[in-house]
Amino acid sequence: MSVHVASRRRKPESVRAAFPGATVVDVTSRAAEPWVRLSPFYPHGGIPVPLTPGAVAASVEGIWQALKVFEQSDIDPGKLSVVSMTGLKRTVRRHGPVLGHRAGLHGTTLLDYPTARRQIYLPAYRWVLEHRVPDLVERLRGMTEGGVVLLDYTTNGDPADTSSPLSHAALLARYLTDRWPGPTDPRAARTGSAVSPDRSMPGPARTAPLSAQADPPAQTDPRPARNGPQLTQTDMQPTQTDPQRAQTDMHRPGTIHSRPGSTPGRPGMAT
Repeated sequence: MSVHVASRRRKPESVRAAFPGATVVDVTSRAAEPWVRLSPFYPHGGIPVPLTPGAVAASVEGIWQALKVFEQSDIDPGKLSVVSMTGLKRTVRRHGPVLGHRAGLHGTTLLDYPTARRQIYLPAYRWVLEHRVPDLVERLRGMTEGGVVLLDYTTNGDPADTSSPLSHAALLARYLTDRWPGPTDPRAARTGSAVSPDRSMPGPARTAPLSAQADPPAQTDPRPARNGPQLTQTDMQPTQTDPQRAQTDMHRPGTIHSRPGSTPGRPGMAT
């Protein structure tokens, strides 16, 4: 099937003109039912936390934010139980530069962005696709006439590309076309490193916005992992719902296209 990814920030008429005859489906946190359930912010509940046996979370975004480690703040297990689809983001403005993602709630290793995406974000989102929304996946696969256009705030489907936030819509497109990313980056495997490709390139150091910069290579965190019981599904309690919805979420058959003019937005899930 033909699956495309376009920016939700584009005007609807622009998307229709670029993909005539295609079915346009918004899969962000601002989408209508039932497609909003494909957003990583959606609180499905019972999502296994990667690298943490027995722990579960309400949403994929909650897992990603909970395991993020900043210069001034360690992990935040409280994000695992947020069911309001708001109040999930943890920012560098408040917590300082990102050091990496902890390899599990009680891990001692910090993962860089490409590695964390593959070991944390991808497994969590794929679990949702296979265990929480398989009916929606099949409905999308049935939209063969004219193809499908998935709308997201960013269109990057490459876990190794840290120049822009990872798009869950692009991952969904890869899942629909049987092109899910592997557990390791083949470019890193050739060098025996999990470091972002940008860090292995010679030449002067480049600067980028904090939201786009790669984290340091995997390393051992000198601070001990936060102690405490692992969360189970019975531990999860709803939080007060914010009345305002979140404003962000991080061709040939089998190939995903991002049309020129698609402007990456704020992270949908994997920032």
